[in-house]
Amino acid sequence: MSRRRYTPGAVGTGVALLGVVLLAGVQEANREVIPTVATTIRGTAGEEVTAGGTVVEVGEAWSTTVVEQTDDITDEVERAETPVSWLVVRVSWSGQREPSAVPQYAWRDADGVEYSPSDRYGFRYQEAQPGEWWHEDVLFEVPVAAATAGTLRLLPEGRDWALPMEVGEITVPDVVAVDEVVLLPTEPGRG
Repeated sequence: MSRRRYTPGAVGTGVALLGVVLLAGVQEANREVIPTVATTIRGTAGEEVTAGGTVVEVGEAWSTTVVEQTDDITDEVERAETPVSWLVVRVSWSGQREPSAVPQYAWRDADGVEYSPSDRYGFRYQEAQPGEWWHEDVLFEVPVAAATAGTLRLLPEGRDWALPMEVGEITVPDVVAVDEVVLLPTEPGRG
């Protein structure tokens, strides 16, 4: 029986190939897995929902045909009426681990139709520190049928959403119909 002898060059090449294979395996095992879909965080009005680094709570929601808001600069009361319905959702938020805010809201009615906030009254993009709460009234102009119940969606900033991302959905089962709502300004504290 003959015994095969390997030359130092062959042994060195074999060890180098083994090292490359092991190194490639270690790199693959340490690679971060990035999700390729959005995660939806769900909750109900009155509960805190954490999505995208922001803790959000929907306090109350009202439907009306008349809203009033005091102008920050002139202190004049602006009154707006609509032939359909105003939907006013009082939202409070706080940063989770760093300053954050909800950059974009949407209202989805029971039929799945989605509405953007009204541009008649803009809300401010106010960042809240962790543990610091802010609140605001988010205003939607929607058909009467859409202002009875639905879901407030908390969307990431911009349309070029980077992955991974979290979308918040807060179910609002009871919207209270009232004659008039006086909109509160964006300010510190829970609403």
